Amino acid sequence: AAQLADLADVYVNDAFGAAHRAHASTHAVATMMPSAGGLLLDREIEALEPIRRGEAGKLGFISGGAKVSDKLGLLERIAEISEVIAIGGAMANTFLLARGLPTGASLLEQDMVEAANEITATAHDEQCELLIPGDCVIARGADEPPRAKPLVFTEEEIPEDWQILDVGPTTVETFAEAIKDCDTVVWNGPLGLFEREAFSGGTRAMAEALAKLEDATTVICGGETAAAVAQFRLTNKMSHVSTGGGAALEYLQGLDLPGIAVLPEAAADVDEEDD
Repeated sequence: AAQLADLADVYVNDAFGAAHRAHASTHAVATMMPSAGGLLLDREIEALEPIRRGEAGKLGFISGGAKVSDKLGLLERIAEISEVIAIGGAMANTFLLARGLPTGASLLEQDMVEAANEITATAHDEQCELLIPGDCVIARGADEPPRAKPLVFTEEEIPEDWQILDVGPTTVETFAEAIKDCDTVVWNGPLGLFEREAFSGGTRAMAEALAKLEDATTVICGGETAAAVAQFRLTNKMSHVSTGGGAALEYLQGLDLPGIAVLPEAAADVDEEDD
């Protein structure tokens, strides 16, 4: 850090995506010289701060991706401030298992079943509607073609050697209906294996649903979700696409990010909040 400080007179941090790391280049150097946040950092905070404080109006949160364990703290916090949480992606399989539904050979976290139940209970106590898939696209594997007809959980069980690789069309319709009156919608994590065309339908349809929300603020968090929105050419239809994955999630959870907390203006903001 001292070597970096010797190279310049002023330090500006504009790397929001690395702000949750206490590195020499994001934290220590800022303590050794006049420091400030850059314009991108300001835009990120401006977009995320109302959500973090629970002041974003009626909030909808769409959570996908692979693991409940990666988002446990965030989901617990979001359940306290959201009107609706819609869960898709592989992490939804853990919630399906927690509700006693067969998941075949799908990717899931057996040791997170109790955590899924606790999040569900928190959402119930906070009067937050928590939605999980009602239908899904299944296949014998990611390299195999999907079954022509989506599987509906209330009508049949998934075969033991098949995998859930995308949410079904009815699920997307349910999610879209639930968020249509929200003031703010945050989306983190794709709803299926969107990199494969056969399993991209759910993520594409969800992105299109968000793009049609004329009166809502739509916030995209996470590299995969941003990549999916870009793949479907809908980036310009979103209010804010965050450059941070882990940084954005930790910030929304209410954690202090070392790369931001060390900056003078951030410290001043914290003092104002305490007052």
